[in-house]
Formats: sequence, structure tokens, C-alpha cells
Amino acid sequence: MKKTITVLHLLPNLNAGGVERMVIELSKNLKKQNVNVIVASNGGRGVDYLRAAEVEHIKMPLHKKNPLSIWRNISRLKKLINEREIDIVHAHSRAPAWTGYYAAKKTNKQFVTTFHGFHKTGWLKKYYNRVMSYGRPTIAVSKFMRKYIIENYPNIDQKNITVVHDGIDLRIFNPKMVTARRQIDVLREYNISPDKKLITLVGRITGWKGQHILISACAKLKRDDYVCVLAGPAQGNGTYFREIKKMINDNCLNDKIAMIGNVTDIPTLMRISHVALNTSVRAEAFGLTTLEASALGTPIIATKIGGSLEIVIDGTTGFLVEPNDPDALANALNKILDMSVSEHHKMGDAGVAQASNFSSEKMARGYLSAYKKILSE
Repeated sequence: MKKTITVLHLLPNLNAGGVERMVIELSKNLKKQNVNVIVASNGGRGVDYLRAAEVEHIKMPLHKKNPLSIWRNISRLKKLINEREIDIVHAHSRAPAWTGYYAAKKTNKQFVTTFHGFHKTGWLKKYYNRVMSYGRPTIAVSKFMRKYIIENYPNIDQKNITVVHDGIDLRIFNPKMVTARRQIDVLREYNISPDKKLITLVGRITGWKGQHILISACAKLKRDDYVCVLAGPAQGNGTYFREIKKMINDNCLNDKIAMIGNVTDIPTLMRISHVALNTSVRAEAFGLTTLEASALGTPIIATKIGGSLEIVIDGTTGFLVEPNDPDALANALNKILDMSVSEHHKMGDAGVAQASNFSSEKMARGYLSAYKKILSE
């Protein structure tokens, strides 16, 4: 085995998103552990972050899904693998995985996949999706995702599934790094009253994220000591975004709930929040924003499904509630809003301690262990 391992990560692009953020964090930390890392994608804003970490990016149209494009990408990838002496081809999405699988096979290299989320079913989709189970190993980002893989890909060898939780940069998501100046700037930029307790929901404005559940819950809160912000861009054609705005207006909550779009300083917004929410109505593979808020010492309310069960300690770092239940969410909000200062700090401190188990360094060590194992075998 070579002294230095060379890993090629494949994904469609490097725009905003949980997968992209995870690949960037993983690449940065693998490089620190003496792994030679190359990332191939169609590009995007994340390329600058890779360059800042001195991680090489190669632009390749891996976002294209049609068979002819995939076939052309296989030839490009074979050439790259041979020229750069790649040891492991690691795919993070389906179209790049088909390219990576055949290119690795033709060059006799190891092929690894990571399941970051769920895929649509149906016989044609299942055929297309199955490439994600071809990795040796197939990595799941949570125990919940491991269960999902086993249930949906019954032919996979369960011993071949490795769980490596996603991790975050605890130097960025660190309460001590959020200065008073940053807090004042965010409060002013988004016109947030410092005299009110801030409820924050970070995520794309889309139905499955459950912003409508939060609005219904806020309509049940008979109190004036809070404000709420929905941070994130509209997804799709904007229909749901308009529905949410109408719900806010119909429930006379315009003075309580603001939609503030993309936020440049997410750590500060989460830090100044009295409570951060994950109101998803269907399971998430893991839940990075929930973890980030916990790391910043902000109590959490999350739905009792998916990866949140591995992040939130119910009653200790926050509360877990049933999805699609505005009454349960309203009750949990009242509990946190009514806490004493010492109770609130205790819950926040417990969240910081829990989040320390999910650092990006630990994530990289888990992946490196998996890489070394397959190369030694």
C-alpha cells in the first residue's frame, strides 16, 4: 500500500447544500490527516472553500444524468484515475456514482459510496438508485440511514454498511467565537428585537421542512415575549413560499414571524436564538442544522424522526416532538420560553457537550479508517 492514500470525491456540483458542505469539511480534514484529496464536480461556490484549504478541484460535468453523458464521463474519469494514481473513488450522489463505479471497475480501483439521504422509489428509480449500494463499503451518515439502506436494498451485505456520522467544524460553530459585534450586526441586519426571545428555523422554504407547522404552533402561543425568523431560500416555483406568507398574514402574525431568506452568518443567528427548530414532517438522514445549533449552546426542538434522534437528547439538550403536531410544538416552545436563565443555560451547555461527539475531525477519522481497511484487504 502506498504511504499516501489518494481519494477522489465525486458529486454533481458544489453549490449550497448539506452534501456539499459535508464533502468540503471531509476533504479539508482528510488533507490534515495526510490524505491526498481531489474533488471532481461541475463546480459552484464551494470551490473557493476547497481552494482556501488547498484541496484540488477538477471541473467535470458529473451533474448530467443522461446515459451518453455518464458514458463520456467514464472515459474522462478513467484517464484522471490513471494520471493521478487514484486509490479510492468515492461517490456522494447517483449520477456521479454510476460514472465512478464503472471507471473504478475498469481501472481496478476501490469504489466507496455515501448515502446522504433518501431516494424516490419505483422500479425504474430503484434501478437507478441501486448504484449507491455498490460501494465497498457503503457508508451511512447515521444509524437511521443504515436501517433505511437495509430495508430498501435487501440484497446488500449488512456487514458492508459502515456508519460514519456527519461532522461539523466546532471552531466555527463555537459559542466563544460569536462576538458581541457579530450579534449586534445580525440583529440590526434583520431588524430583530433584542428584547424578544428569538425562535429560529433554518432551512429551505419547502413543505417537508414544516414551516407551516411552526406557524400553526405560533398561532397557539398566547404570549408577546418572542419573535420568530424563517431563514432560508424558497424552493421550487415559490408556491409554498407564498402559502407560508399567506398563513402568517391570515393568523395575524406579521409582527411575530419574519422570512429573512439566506443568512450569511448562520452561527451568529443560531447563537442569539433562544431556541432553534427542526420541524421536518418527514425523516432527515441526519440534520446538520440541528447539530450546529446545539454546538452553539442553543436548545433544540426537533421532530421525533430520522437522524434527530441521534442528535437531540430529549429533555436534556432540547425536546423531541411528534411531526405534524402544532399542539406538541407549541407546548415544547412554551416550556423553553418559560425556562429560567439557569435552566436555559444548562440545556444549552448540554447541547454543546453532545455536539462535541460530532466533530468534522472525528468524521474524517471514521472515513480514513474505512479507506485503510479496504486498501489493506
